Amino acid sequence: MTGPRGYCELTTRFHWMNWSPDGSRFVFDACLMEEINNPECTDLFIADRDGSGVTPLVRNPASYSQSPTWSPDGEWIAYHENCGLSL
Repeated sequence: MTGPRGYCELTTRFHWMNWSPDGSRFVFDACLMEEINNPECTDLFIADRDGSGVTPLVRNPASYSQSPTWSPDGEWIAYHENCGLSL
């Protein structure tokens, strides 16, 4: 998988993705083209299984959010930020 369908042209860095426990969605970290020169650029997004319905989860140009992981019940997403672990 190279990235969510229809989203690949908006990003040049797609790093990590993780499936929801029920397999219906996935969360991923990526960098939007307009922020590519920012070394702290990595935001989190959620998408449907087929790559549609991409929704921003964390958008903060001053922060580096990465490695998202779902909780076993699918209610929470933990991820690493440049300042530590977040929920």
